[in-house]
Amino acid sequence: MRAAGVKRAVLTLGALGILLYIGALLSGGYQQTLVADQELDVPRVMKRFHDLEATVNNLQDLKGDLDIYVKSLEEQNPGLRIARVRHDEQQGLAYARASGWRAATADVVAILDAHIEVHEMWAEPLLTQIKADRTVVVSPVFDRVNFDDLKVIQYQPAAHAFDWALWCMYEGFSPEYTKLGDGSLPGKSPSVMGILVAERKFLGEIGLLDEGMKVYGGENVELGIRVWTCGGSIEVVPCSKIAHIERNHKPYMPDLSPAMKRNALRVAEVWMDEYKHNINLAWNLPFENHGIDIGDVSERKKLRERLNCKPFKWYLENIYPKLDPWDNLLAYGGMKNLDANMCIDQGPVPGHTPIAYNCYYYGPQFTYYRENGELYIGGIKSHKYNDNRCLTDVGKKETKPGLYNCKEAMQKGMGIYWDFTQEQKMQVRRLEDGIGSSLRTLAGVAGGSDLSGDQGISLGATGGAGVVVMVMWSKIGPSPADQRMRMELDRLVSSCGAPLGQHHQDAGPQ
Repeated sequence: MRAAGVKRAVLTLGALGILLYIGALLSGGYQQTLVADQELDVPRVMKRFHDLEATVNNLQDLKGDLDIYVKSLEEQNPGLRIARVRHDEQQGLAYARASGWRAATADVVAILDAHIEVHEMWAEPLLTQIKADRTVVVSPVFDRVNFDDLKVIQYQPAAHAFDWALWCMYEGFSPEYTKLGDGSLPGKSPSVMGILVAERKFLGEIGLLDEGMKVYGGENVELGIRVWTCGGSIEVVPCSKIAHIERNHKPYMPDLSPAMKRNALRVAEVWMDEYKHNINLAWNLPFENHGIDIGDVSERKKLRERLNCKPFKWYLENIYPKLDPWDNLLAYGGMKNLDANMCIDQGPVPGHTPIAYNCYYYGPQFTYYRENGELYIGGIKSHKYNDNRCLTDVGKKETKPGLYNCKEAMQKGMGIYWDFTQEQKMQVRRLEDGIGSSLRTLAGVAGGSDLSGDQGISLGATGGAGVVVMVMWSKIGPSPADQRMRMELDRLVSSCGAPLGQHHQDAGPQ
């Protein structure tokens, strides 16, 4: 591809690495102005910047050597001007990208990673969408480049999605898109994975990026929610493709989880309204006094008010209905048998037999109780299309409870709805032959005095069970059977901070 009328590219340098902003890429084509005297071979220049990433690892080379190298690129491409924005300390990904936006001057800004290469004709489809609608933020399709052998793995077009911990992932486009039967059409996406192209002024009007984000993570989801609720839209454009190196390890810090957790809480506080506690739930944090400083969000809240943005409930219902709102959860935490002083645990995986085990209140013992009586052990899924694992009464002949995907259990006629009253027996509601119901009680631990290892859990006739209590991380709502749901926050291990379920932090760019 040869692109005309390129005025300036912005190279932003900082402790996070090298980020390239082609602020005026194809600005001549976008504005339909006269072609410049010199044309720029974009793939070749992008390749040269890709080669620069190795240089960036040595910070000394970011000084005079880099200046000489950039000057040589300008001499080889008279239509190209590169503005360098230097950071002398780590400010975070969002701040670095925002500084590149400020240095850009053209109508369209492209925010890219350094570790990419572009396919031919990658920019024109993106610019076409922006020309038709200045409020759309667009992203190309990312092919994966293996970090070890540089082999290119082609990816199919997909929406950029996320879970309640705000880890990004790929997801299929909506059923409405599929019915169109044309895979070349742009598809609506609930979020964007960091590589994006937008009209420069529009991006500024809606608040650019949240520069209060630290290090890495969450800024892309925040942008997605803000664009959609504040009057814009996000599209993935299949006719635009880049190749992105998924690095073996992101260099920003040894473990990204603390920064990601903090940024996710910041997004929740500004944008998620009554659903903000789902972030706490996903990161295993108490709803109040979680002890994490998310920074000052007052200006971001004022921005939301000034833009007259729609509520997050509208976003869930209209833009991202695949995300389970978790709005009928009554409680989550650990479930403990007080007589045996042991907790229910998901047991070996793969497997379908929960066990009683010493209470330690980490992932395999996470328990979630829904208003309809479903009880999940070992985690809860963020998306409606993923099935949770329900505690089940397998049947009359089986004396041990099971742990099965809820839909599978329903199809096999297992009992999955439990009546639970704090500090009392827990009983399953089981319809038989469509007439009436029978109750079987979770009978706690067989031989519960032994705390040295795994213990069995049994189901028995009503009246023979031990006392069960939910050791609560946080009270979500009252049980329909008992308003006395008790919080025991002293039992909380609040520092574990691991997100629930599988996350895909390397599914996208950055």
